[in-house]
Amino acid sequence: MVANAGAGSPDIGSVILQSQYSHRSQPATPPPPPTLKDARYVRRETTRHVNDAVIMRAELGEIKDILEHTVSIHRNAMAEYREMSVLRREVEISIFQRMKNERDLWDGTGNMAEQDREPWEQLLKESEEFKVERKKEARRKEFEEWMAKEGANRENEARQVRLAAQAREATDDTPEGSTGSKRKRPVAVDEEE
Repeated sequence: MVANAGAGSPDIGSVILQSQYSHRSQPATPPPPPTLKDARYVRRETTRHVNDAVIMRAELGEIKDILEHTVSIHRNAMAEYREMSVLRREVEISIFQRMKNERDLWDGTGNMAEQDREPWEQLLKESEEFKVERKKEARRKEFEEWMAKEGANRENEARQVRLAAQAREATDDTPEGSTGSKRKRPVAVDEEE
């Protein structure tokens, strides 16, 4: 770099610094005026935005109609659902609850003659007891299977803990004496204690 190219010419570095840190809000040279190509581009983009807005408004109108139709379907379905739930509750209270409590309404013993009714009731009672016993047996068997799986899982976990402890002991090559470190070594714990 030339120290002083001319007496009146400013230094290049000072010109760059002045242009970078200029406090003026306008550029040193005015921007070039737009050309016909720039004007055409702006007009084309403006037209495209206007056309896109029309398309978007049409799509929004269609979506609004679809949503209104969906809301009306939902309202009608809710009204039908409420009516059906009230009807179901009333049928449950007035008819089915009584049938659940009074067995002779649905097992046929209420319409039988006395001599036929007693053996039939005895047969129903025995079959009901058999069903109850079968359910208890199935639950007991399911519980035993679950307990066997849990026992196997616990044994597997205990074995893994023992193997991990053995692996730690096998890889621990530090001498028993002091190594000069103030950090304490972890002590292996036996699982069976």
